Amino acid sequence: MDVPVRYRRMAPPRSHLRRAVFIAAIALSVLASCAEDAEDEDTGDPTDDPGVELSVEPECVEISDSLTVTATGLEPGAQYDIVIDPVPEPMKAGSVAEADEEGVAELPGTIPDTAEPDFGDHTWSVSPTGEDEVLATTTMEIAEQCPTDVEEGAWQELSDAPIPSRINHSVTWAGDRVVVWGGGDSETLQITNDGAAWEPATGEWQDVPEAPIEGRWAHDAVWTGSELLVWGGSAGPDHLAECFMDGARYDAAAVTWAEIPEAPGPMRCAATVLWTGDELIVVGGHASAGPPSPGDRLDDGIAYDPTTDQWRQLPSAPGPARAGAVGGWVDGHVVIYGGHTDSDDAAGFDYFDDGAVYDPATDEWREMAESPLPPLSGLEGISVDDELVVLGGQGPDAAEQEPSTAVAAYDPVGDEWSTLTDIPFAHTSLVGAWTGDVLYVLGGGPPAPSLDADEPAEELPTFMAYVADEDSWLERPEPPGGPRQNHAATWTGAMLIVWGGQAPDEPDTPMPAGLRWDPPA
Repeated sequence: MDVPVRYRRMAPPRSHLRRAVFIAAIALSVLASCAEDAEDEDTGDPTDDPGVELSVEPECVEISDSLTVTATGLEPGAQYDIVIDPVPEPMKAGSVAEADEEGVAELPGTIPDTAEPDFGDHTWSVSPTGEDEVLATTTMEIAEQCPTDVEEGAWQELSDAPIPSRINHSVTWAGDRVVVWGGGDSETLQITNDGAAWEPATGEWQDVPEAPIEGRWAHDAVWTGSELLVWGGSAGPDHLAECFMDGARYDAAAVTWAEIPEAPGPMRCAATVLWTGDELIVVGGHASAGPPSPGDRLDDGIAYDPTTDQWRQLPSAPGPARAGAVGGWVDGHVVIYGGHTDSDDAAGFDYFDDGAVYDPATDEWREMAESPLPPLSGLEGISVDDELVVLGGQGPDAAEQEPSTAVAAYDPVGDEWSTLTDIPFAHTSLVGAWTGDVLYVLGGGPPAPSLDADEPAEELPTFMAYVADEDSWLERPEPPGGPRQNHAATWTGAMLIVWGGQAPDEPDTPMPAGLRWDPPA
């Protein structure tokens, strides 16, 4: 028969009463039999008996969490006191548990939501009932918020953000938090100019207030080391939508915005934007103030210095004017590659398989060496150490050609390309992030459907890791919800964060908004 745990009151001071209620509540929540009155005295050190072990699961608990203390190696049928310390003196909370036929005693419990606990480490101990000999101890932390328990090399959904899932937004690592900003609501396509920030240290979200600029999507965002710079973008999903030549700078610590001066020159959409460590570089793009035309392609560039809050003009790059090129800041150089211009026929665009390199020290451009890749649309370019890695994309006749599996890397110092091992799957809308050792690539849209109507498209993995030192690809676990497109990702230095997007086969269905990938050790 279960009976309440008994305590001996020693007239504790009034200041200890609430803490005493907390300890009593823990004891009353367990399956226990009658406790022996215990004298207020030291229990002594554990014995050297290696057969008795004590454990608690979980090792960190919060208010309202359940826990289980387990003792093994006990004498079957014998009774033992399992107690927690520290407790408000001179109280002693405990419970008598009887070991089963295998010498195991369990003590389940719950941290009550009415408690005002002593946050920090607490020690559980097990002793034969009525004796002072401590057989084993274990430690448990009571915390306001415990660290997230994430299996190594596994996906986990983030807590709910204060904003709905979005597409064509930006996700940026801002030193100690991930900032999601702008884009369009995944369901309504309403364009936004606010966001939210997620802190890995707490697992919590904070609102990012509206910026002093119009809402937009397909914009660019970079972290300078002290501020988030948001620039450009367009007024909507239509490729004829108005382009923006303004931006804003966000102080994440102060939670304040300031406008960036409007850039010189024509409107620019689909420009190549990157951060050099000193300047925001904007190259190419197409000029558009709205219908009826997307505007002329551009071959020049501009650079913004946040220290002086001023723009400067860059010279024209060699080769054709282009929009939609990939690029990166690689070994002290601005590298742009690919992109497109208007086609001479009704097919749409002409795509390029060339590029250029800009040296800020000399303010000069030069052409890059011939590429081993064919002309492709929808490429992804990621700066990997001293090279720009280019992958993904699709042929000009996208409806009839499967996405490319080819991967190549360009070295701007040596002005040479190298071909890397093909990616094992072909998807469009690839998003990549470099960790310093591994390149993670998360696939988006599905491959082109089979030309045989009776043969469904092949099911392919969507998450891969490229190990640069070995020039090899590894298939990683499928993210929750499967593949997504129009999403964004960033590397925090410890984990990959993926946020927003849509299901490729159901564009009106938003994906689980936030995911984290914790790599294996």
